[in-house]
Amino acid sequence: MDLRFFLILGGVLTFLVGCNNNTQKNEDKTEVVHNTVADSVNVVADKKELPAVVKEKDEEIFSSKINPIVVRLLRNTPLVKVPVRFSPDYSYRLRKDDDVKPLSTKMLEFLDFDRVCDIDNSGSSQVTLRARLYLSDNFITLILQREDGGSGENYLVNYTNDMMFINSVEITYDDFAEGFSYEYSWINKNTVVVYLSSGTEECNSSKDTTFFKVDGYGKIDTLFVKERISEEILEDASKYKGLHESIKTFKRLENIITTKSFIIRIDQLNDGTYRYASWSLNQKMSEKPSLILTNGNYNRDGTGGNHYYDFHNGVHLYRCYLSPLRSSAASPAYLQVFKNDKEILYHAADVVK
Repeated sequence: MDLRFFLILGGVLTFLVGCNNNTQKNEDKTEVVHNTVADSVNVVADKKELPAVVKEKDEEIFSSKINPIVVRLLRNTPLVKVPVRFSPDYSYRLRKDDDVKPLSTKMLEFLDFDRVCDIDNSGSSQVTLRARLYLSDNFITLILQREDGGSGENYLVNYTNDMMFINSVEITYDDFAEGFSYEYSWINKNTVVVYLSSGTEECNSSKDTTFFKVDGYGKIDTLFVKERISEEILEDASKYKGLHESIKTFKRLENIITTKSFIIRIDQLNDGTYRYASWSLNQKMSEKPSLILTNGNYNRDGTGGNHYYDFHNGVHLYRCYLSPLRSSAASPAYLQVFKNDKEILYHAADVVK
């Protein structure tokens, strides 16, 4: 009798210890993932894509205010859990081209895609819905992919549960025509980390990381940018740290370039337009800019990644041109200023970011 009692007691204790060990292992695993995001960006960057686990919702109920055509599109789109590492390759694995058709012009209007990015009206661009991400019950998150003949991007786009546009962020980019730039992301419920690698060893290579916060209502804000900067370009990195209060609000830092006279910063704003801010070369960006221009636009030049931003200021046009694809003797960027369509200033520039 006593022997059986001790055998049973021993079995119960063994079971309880085993459960505790498994719980501890799961807690440790969760802590590792948390620390990876917070403390070591590079560890996250090297992680392989997590499997596309579809959240089980047997009876999904969508708002009656959503167009039935859009509801049908949503129901036929994979719903992926987070955390997930999202890359251009992963996007294709989620939905092969044979399984997905380009979205019609009417559907793009339903999705307010013109608020996400510009579409080439020549017909060379096409947009597809690659996936839905489950970030929250408070809003709907779509992954929309735009492609043209030489490059493609994926955008994380948040909508209200009635499919009203909230905002968006670019999470992948692939310059597959030239192989010059590549961008991918690590996404969790309230954090999006975007990694950008551009250039080659011979030609102005860089690797930058941007952290975005997603609040409980689907709004996306930039937290900070971790930049890898060439020491030859930046003798005094402190001048690029911090921002004057007049330009602290923006969606994404696009570029920082320096000429022989100016520091120029270009940001994309929450409405999709671009802002130009400049300082004299001996100033810091924490000081008030000497010139701020808004309502700028972005223009592609070919399929090799070259592009430029135009900003109007009365009769003056300011153009910042960036050329990742160029001859070895050419400058990576330049600033032009026109007055009544006549060039009055040209400065070669280095790319800081």
